[in-house]
Amino acid sequence: AARRRARYQQNQLLGFEAAALLRENPRRDGIRIVRCAFTDRDPAQLRALASRLAANGGTVVLLGTGGQRAQLVFARAGDAVGQMDDLLQHALSLLEGARGGGTATFAQGGGPVAPVARVEQVLAEAERLLRAKLVA
Repeated sequence: AARRRARYQQNQLLGFEAAALLRENPRRDGIRIVRCAFTDRDPAQLRALASRLAANGGTVVLLGTGGQRAQLVFARAGDAVGQMDDLLQHALSLLEGARGGGTATFAQGGGPVAPVARVEQVLAEAERLLRAKLVA
């Protein structure tokens, strides 16, 4: 019962966090890009948060965590643009020794130790590339 309650509460917190991130990142040019870097965030929580955010139409999600093991999670809504697997491969090339993969709508990877500031730089570059493709 305690585990079920903890899972329920964690799910509720992820919902509140997703709602806040959506409010903080309004649509620009018909697309909403949610980019956020965390310190030592659990990869499963990162994936769950990305999935919740990507369930909102026109949304692209670029999340990462730095610390003992860098992790990137890229996702998009079905109606949003971008190839998350290609974008992830480019981002991982900026983190030496990182590996990962996925699909056009959801991709994840990571591996090396990286400070959160470096993860934020990688996410910013991924957003820049994505926006450049939107204009092209």
